[in-house]
Amino acid sequence: MDYILGRLTPRVKVLEEFESHNREMAALIGTGYAEGTLDRFTITINHLREFIKIKFNRVDMEFADLDLAFIKDFEFYLRTGRNNKKANKMSKADIAILGKLEKEIQLIKEKYNIRTA
Repeated sequence: MDYILGRLTPRVKVLEEFESHNREMAALIGTGYAEGTLDRFTITINHLREFIKIKFNRVDMEFADLDLAFIKDFEFYLRTGRNNKKANKMSKADIAILGKLEKEIQLIKEKYNIRTA
């Protein structure tokens, strides 16, 4: 009842929304998206899933829990937290995806009227 009356905001999950985005993108390959773009987003969601598990000991997170610190921590993780020789050398695509992720977080928070705690 609280949700219907607007006293609760929907519990939109980050990875669920990201997976939905990737499914939509997959359907649009060749008509606006390249397969390489989907590959980069798939890699990013895998890193994000791992980051959330390691840093927060969760399977997913709500958008309400995300803030600028989350983005900065995720960027730091991408640069240092992976056992990868290239971890400190983020590509332009990695940086672009971080920027898009930050914008998507803001858009989804606005769409569902989610306030950061």
